[in-house]
Amino acid sequence: MEMPEDIKQKKYSKEEREEHIARWKASGLKQTDYCRQNNIPPTTFYTWCRKKNTRSSGSSFIEVKLKSGLTGENKIELLIGNGISLRMREGISPEIIRGIISGLKGA
Repeated sequence: MEMPEDIKQKKYSKEEREEHIARWKASGLKQTDYCRQNNIPPTTFYTWCRKKNTRSSGSSFIEVKLKSGLTGENKIELLIGNGISLRMREGISPEIIRGIISGLKGA
């Protein structure tokens, strides 16, 4: 499907990109619906969101919560962002966690 010429040529400033992301979050719409309504190529918008997520906190810390399950075993939940969370049993090796995080960063 060919995209209209004005969509392909449009360049957005950092402020415009951040404003679109904020308006999308406030809208409650799916990203694809927001993009359609605002004539933004979805792949472009996904890239904006991904880049903003990796830079937004200025920190490499990830929130870790310890939860006790119904079976009494402890679980760790990593809240990564963009609605992504990772749950695992307590006692998983740090090397495995590092590998998972590295894989997510590269995705």
